[in-house]
Amino acid sequence: MSKRRKSFALQRKASIYNKTEEPQLKAVKTRLESRCGLFLSMRHSNDDSRTIIVCGNNDSKDPSTLFYLIPVGLRVVSIQHSETGHFIAMNSNGKIYASEIFGLECKFKENVFENYWCIYSSLQYKHPETQRPWHLGLNENGKCIRGSRAKKDRNVSHFLPRPLEVMMMREPSHQEIIGQSRSSQASATNEVTGEQAV
Repeated sequence: MSKRRKSFALQRKASIYNKTEEPQLKAVKTRLESRCGLFLSMRHSNDDSRTIIVCGNNDSKDPSTLFYLIPVGLRVVSIQHSETGHFIAMNSNGKIYASEIFGLECKFKENVFENYWCIYSSLQYKHPETQRPWHLGLNENGKCIRGSRAKKDRNVSHFLPRPLEVMMMREPSHQEIIGQSRSSQASATNEVTGEQAV
């Protein structure tokens, strides 16, 4: 393991178990149901157990489908997996991935599209020529599609939050995995992780 990776791993461990900071934000523990009929989830890759991927899951009760929607700006949220602590992120190519570290690629603009269906567009990236937003998208095969193909009027880009409870959490900072507060740690269940997309 490289020194940099070791540093990130130690930082992640420290931030998860350091409870000295008071929780500041009201996050929503929720499931995100895609209009294609699947739930957004994270799990370990079948090819490499060390890799966590973002994908779809048709089991509405699977713990890998539980996320925290954390407000990090005006109508801006980060989407953090409740068990692994990884964030959903989009890179400069529009690819969706699970990020171990919170950063600009983990911020999404949340907008209500119609009938409570929401769309999540990258705050960091958009089409270089048209400036059209790049959206989080999940197809019927359970694979995340690139932001450049996830247009706002397509079903793949529509998600319906299924909130379970409101939880107090610390505000995420760049290059840090946020830890749950004592109260949220107690109420969170021990869950399995989920899988990625292409």
